[in-house]
Amino acid sequence: MTAAVAASLCLPAAAVAAPQGLQDPDAIAHADAAAEAAAAKDYAAAIRHLKAAYAIEQEPLLLYAWAQAERLSGNYRASIPLYEAFLEQHPEGEVANKARVNLLDARSKALEARSNDAPPEPTEVDDDDEQTASPDEDASENENDGDASALRGEKLAPVLLGVGAAVTIAGGVLMGLGRSRHNGADSQPTEQAYFEELDSSRTLYYAGAATLGVGGLILVGGAVRYILVAKRGKTPKTNASAMVTPRGFGLSLSGRF
Repeated sequence: MTAAVAASLCLPAAAVAAPQGLQDPDAIAHADAAAEAAAAKDYAAAIRHLKAAYAIEQEPLLLYAWAQAERLSGNYRASIPLYEAFLEQHPEGEVANKARVNLLDARSKALEARSNDAPPEPTEVDDDDEQTASPDEDASENENDGDASALRGEKLAPVLLGVGAAVTIAGGVLMGLGRSRHNGADSQPTEQAYFEELDSSRTLYYAGAATLGVGGLILVGGAVRYILVAKRGKTPKTNASAMVTPRGFGLSLSGRF
C-alpha cells in the first residue's frame, strides 16, 4: 500500500496516492496501480484504476485522489464534481483544505478553457435547405453599413467637439484667474489698486463664464451633429476649420448641412 494520504497528496508526483484504510484486496490493488501510474504521470491510467477502486469501496479519499488525477491531466471540468463530492463527505481536516484550494483552481482553469474554446465548425446544409436573406435583412445590413460609413466620413462634428472642449477649458482657466485675482486684491498697497484689481477679476471671471457657456454649446452642437448624421446615414458635404487669432478664436463652416 502507498504512504498515508496526508503526506503523499501534497506532492504533484504522488498527488493521487491511495489512502490507507482500504479493506478490499481488489480496491487496494487498483489504488496501488493508480499511485504507480500517477508517479509516472500516466494520469489516464491512474483515473481508470481509481474509478475501479471507488466502484469497489466508496472511500472518500479515493474521490480526492481521482479528482487530483483529473485536474492534473487537464480535465478540469471532470475534477470539479469529484472535489465537491469529497468535501461533502469529508469537510474537515488538512486534506479538505487542500481540496478546496484545488477546487478553486479547477474552476478557474475550466472557465479559462471555456473562454478559449474555438467556435464550432459550420454544419453542411443541403441545397434544398439553404435559405436566402430576405430583402428586409439586406436593407438593414446596407443601412448599418451606410451609418458606419457616414460617421467615419463626418468632419464637422469632430471639429465642433474639439473646439468646444478647448473653449470650455479656456473658460474654466479664465474663471480661475478671475477668482485668484479677486482673492489677492486684499494685498494691493492702495485703495485704488484694490478696486482696480476687483474690477479686473470680475471682468476675467465673467468673460470666463461666458466662454465656458459658449464652449458647452459648441460641444452640444457637435454631439447633435453626430446624432443627425447617424440617423440620416450619409455625411453632408460640409467642411469646417478652426481659426485662432491673438484676439480670440473662430470657426469657419462651408458647404451644405
